Amino acid sequence: MKKSTVLPLKLFLSISFLLVLSLGIKAQKAFDEYIQSKSYTDQGVYTDVPSASNADVQVNLFTNSPKYPVRKSLFGQNSVAWQGNIDETSTKYVNYKNANYSLLRYPGGNWSNQFFWNGNLPSSVLTDDVVTGVSSLKRGTDPWMLETDEFPDLLNFIGADGIVCVNLGWAFYGTDVDPVATASQYAADWVDYYNNNLGAEIKYWELGNENYGSWQAGYSHANPVIYANACIEFYTKMKAVDPTIEIGVVLYEGAGGLYNDPEGKDWNEQVLPIVKDHMDFIILHQYPHPESNRNDITEDKIYEARGSIAEVVEIIESQVETYTGKAKDYYPIAVTEYNSRTGVRELSRSNSLFTALFLGEMADHNIGSAMQWSLDNGYDDENGGHGAVAKNDPYMLNGDANSSLYVHYFMNKYFGDTIISSSSSSSDVVVYGTTFSSGEIGAMIVNISANDHVVELDANGTVLSDRYYYHQIKGDESDFDRTLYVNGVGPSNSYTVGVEYCNTNCATATEYEENGVGGPQNYTSIAPFSTEIGSDINAIFNAPAHSVTFMVFKTSSDQCAIPDLGGNQSFCSAASIELDSKLSLSNKSFEWRNENDELIGVSNKLMVNKPGTYTVWVDSNSCIVGDEIIIASDLIDVTHDTICEEGTVDLLVNDAGSYNWFAENSGGSAIHNGSTYTTSILETDTFYIENANTTLDLDLGKSSQDGSILSFSDYTSLWKQINVSVEQDLTLESFSVFVNTNSSNVQLNIYESDGTTLVQSYNYNGLASGKQTLSINKLLTGGNTYVMDLEGADANVVDWQDDNISNNSLNGYLSFVNFAGWASAKYGFFYDWKISIDNPSPCVRTPVYAVIDAANMACLSVGRDKVGNGLVQIYPNPVTNGKLYLKSDIDMNQHKVKVTDVTGRIVELDFGLNGYLDVSAMVSGMYILSVKDKNDNLVYSSKVMIEK
Repeated sequence: MKKSTVLPLKLFLSISFLLVLSLGIKAQKAFDEYIQSKSYTDQGVYTDVPSASNADVQVNLFTNSPKYPVRKSLFGQNSVAWQGNIDETSTKYVNYKNANYSLLRYPGGNWSNQFFWNGNLPSSVLTDDVVTGVSSLKRGTDPWMLETDEFPDLLNFIGADGIVCVNLGWAFYGTDVDPVATASQYAADWVDYYNNNLGAEIKYWELGNENYGSWQAGYSHANPVIYANACIEFYTKMKAVDPTIEIGVVLYEGAGGLYNDPEGKDWNEQVLPIVKDHMDFIILHQYPHPESNRNDITEDKIYEARGSIAEVVEIIESQVETYTGKAKDYYPIAVTEYNSRTGVRELSRSNSLFTALFLGEMADHNIGSAMQWSLDNGYDDENGGHGAVAKNDPYMLNGDANSSLYVHYFMNKYFGDTIISSSSSSSDVVVYGTTFSSGEIGAMIVNISANDHVVELDANGTVLSDRYYYHQIKGDESDFDRTLYVNGVGPSNSYTVGVEYCNTNCATATEYEENGVGGPQNYTSIAPFSTEIGSDINAIFNAPAHSVTFMVFKTSSDQCAIPDLGGNQSFCSAASIELDSKLSLSNKSFEWRNENDELIGVSNKLMVNKPGTYTVWVDSNSCIVGDEIIIASDLIDVTHDTICEEGTVDLLVNDAGSYNWFAENSGGSAIHNGSTYTTSILETDTFYIENANTTLDLDLGKSSQDGSILSFSDYTSLWKQINVSVEQDLTLESFSVFVNTNSSNVQLNIYESDGTTLVQSYNYNGLASGKQTLSINKLLTGGNTYVMDLEGADANVVDWQDDNISNNSLNGYLSFVNFAGWASAKYGFFYDWKISIDNPSPCVRTPVYAVIDAANMACLSVGRDKVGNGLVQIYPNPVTNGKLYLKSDIDMNQHKVKVTDVTGRIVELDFGLNGYLDVSAMVSGMYILSVKDKNDNLVYSSKVMIEK
C-alpha cells in the first residue's frame, strides 16, 4: 500500500451525479464507443519453436500499470473514390476484409474539397491552382468510381464504420451570393441522404481536408479565420439534420503553420478560439517524412519518426488549453491520414515496421482514431505506393497484400484492449504491451536495428502459462528489398535480375526483387510459432534484425490480481477524479473503502469528488491485495455549507482573500464578492467561487538547513543539472544554494530542454559561506521545459541532503526532475524556489454545495412533530418490507408527502388509499419524510431509515 503525507482535506457533501449535472461534464467523447473489451481467440495449431538462450535485451511489461484503452477505431483506412467499383470476390476485397479495418474514410484526401456527392456540379466557380474550372471537379456518381451510393455497401462488406470528409473548399471557390451557406447546406444534405434516407448511420464527419495547404481547392480564397467561421455554419446545419453525428475540424500538425506562407501560419492559433464550441474532435494528418527525396531518407530516420506522435500531441494539447480554455484532452484527436512517405520503402519491410511503430505510438498516446493512407493507391517506380494492396505493380497481382496490411491483420490478433507501461533495456528494441479483458497479455516487439537480438520478456509478477504464441514479420538485408517473410514463409514469386516484368507498369528486376516481391499471400493460414516456457519464469525468443514480432501470453489462472491506483492526486483541473484499479472486472471482486473504513464502491473504478484516503481491496483466486491513494484538494476550502432544512445558509471561505461567487461553472457575472456569502435555499443548490486575486506568490522547498552537507568537486556532474517543467507562465524570482567557502563565485546557466541552447546566464560573485538566496527574476513560459545548470569553483557549492525534503513539484505550476535519479527528490543543489505569477490561473471554479442534509450528524435531533405530539405517527422505522405507514388525525388527501435523500434530491410519493407509502424501489439509506399542507407549509418532518 502506498504511503504519503496526508494534506489538509476538504470534505464536499455531494454525490457524483450532482457533480456531473452541475459541471456539464461530457459523458462520452468522440470514438469512445470503440473502447471495447477484447478476448484473445486461440489460433489452434502451431509450429513448436524451442526457447532461445543467452538474452542480450530485457523487455518488461507492467500489467498492473495500464495507460489507455486501445480503441478499435485506431485501425482504420482511407477508402478513395478512385479505387473503383466494389468486387467482393476479388483478391483485394478479401484482403480488405482480412485486415479487419474498423473505420473507412471517404471520398479521399484532396478530392474531398472538389467532390460533389450527388453529381450536381455548380455552373461556375472561382479558379485557383487546383480548381481550374468546373471540369476539374469530381462527381460522386461517375459509374467507374466507388460512388457515393456504393460506399455504404463497402462498409457493410468489410464490417467497418464510415467517416466522411465533406467539401468545405466549395465554400471558398463558390460563386453564389453566400457560398458558405450554399456549401454548408450541401454538406447537411449529404448527412440527410446517408443517415435519414439510406440508413447508413455515418456518425463521423470531417470539415474539409488539409484546408491550410496551397494544394487544396479554395485555399487562395480563404484564410484560417474564414475557414473557422465556415466551420461553425457547417457544424450548425449538419447537426440540425442529425444531432447524433460527431464533427471534426482540420488543424495543422505542428506549431506555427506551413512553411513561410503568411496565410498558413498560426492556423491552429486562429482557428481554435473560433470553433471551440463547434467541434467534437480534432483532425490531424501525419506524414513525418519530407515530400521530396523520399528514397534518400535513412532507415533509422524512418523509425525515429514515431516520435512525431508524442510531439504533435503535446503541441496540440497545449494549444487547446491556451486557445480554448478547455482541458488539454477535451477534444479527441483523429489522425485521418498517415503513412511513412518513404518512396520504394513503402512497399518493403520498412513500412511494416513503420506502421507497427506508428500504431503502437498512437495507442500509447491515447489517439482517438487513425486511418492509414490508403486502401488502393497505385504503383510508382520511384515513389512506391501507399496502398494496402497492390495495384499496377510490375511484380505483383492486383489486390495482393502489401507490407502495411500484414501489420493490421496481426495486430488485430495480438493487440489487446488496454495498453500498459513497458520498457526495453536497448534502444534497438521497441516494445508495446497490452492486456486482453479475457486475461491474456499481448506484446509487439519491434527490432529497428540491423542486429539480431535475443530478447527476454519479464511480465513483472504476472505468472505466465506454460506456452506463448507469436507471428514474426521480417525482410531481407536491404530496406529497399521488397521480400517479406511471415514466420519464415516468403512470397511465391521470384524474378531474374536484368529481366523486364510488366503488369500495366513495367520494371527491370534488380537484386531487390530476386527473392520475390511482397509477402506470402496465404498469410491467414500460416500457423503461429509457439514456445514452451517450461521451468523458466520469463519468455526468451529471437528478434531478428528489422523485424516486428506479435506475441500473446496466456496467464496462470491462480495468480493474484494486483491493483495500482497510481500516485497521489489533488483536485485542481477537475473537481472529480476517477480512481482506477487498472484491473478488469473478470473473475474478481472489489471493495472500495474511505478513511473511515466505510464501503463506498464495489466496481473496478470509483468516481470521487471529495478529498480523502481511499483504498481498494481486490479478491481474486483466493488472494486479497489492496492499494491506497490520497486525494488532496487545491480547490478553495469552504465550510458552513450544510443546513438541516430549508432556510438560510452561511457559506464561508476559510482562507483570507478576495473571492468571486457565481451561479454557473463558467461564464456569467459574479453574484457576490467576498469571503462569505449568505443566501436562502429551498433545496440543495450549487454555487461556484474563484480567487479574485491578480497576483500569486509561491514558495517551494526547505527554508532552513537541517540535512547533511556533502561536498563535491565534479562540476560537470549531472547532479547540478535539473529539468524544470513549467505548466503556466511564471516568474522565477530567486533560489537558494549552500556555499562552502567565503568569497565563492557561482554561475547559473538556463538552457532550453535540449540542454545545449543557452537561454540566459547569471553570475554571483563574492558569496559568503552558508545558505545564500540568489535573485533570478526570469520569466518562464508555460508548456516549456528548461535545464538549470549550476557551476562554481571546486567545493564552493555543496549538496544539502535531506530525506524529508518537500515534494519536488507544485501542482499546476512547475515540477523539478534531477538528471541524476538518486537526487530527483532533492532538487540537486537548488533549494527554496521563489515564484510569482501575475493573473494566476485558478484551478477551476470551485463548486460549493449548499446542502440540506437532515441525516447529517449535526442534524440528528431532527424528527420532530410540528403540530403536537401524537398527531402524526410513522411506522415501522427502520422500514424493512418496503411499506411505510403513516397515521394521522389530519386529512392526508389535503397534504403532500415528500421524501428527500441526503443530497436534497426529492422523491415525490402519493399517499394511497391503502394507508402506506410504497418505498420498495428506493435504495437503502437515510431519508427525510416531510408533510406539507396545500399552502406549502411544513406540518411534519422525521428521519426515516430504509433497509433492504
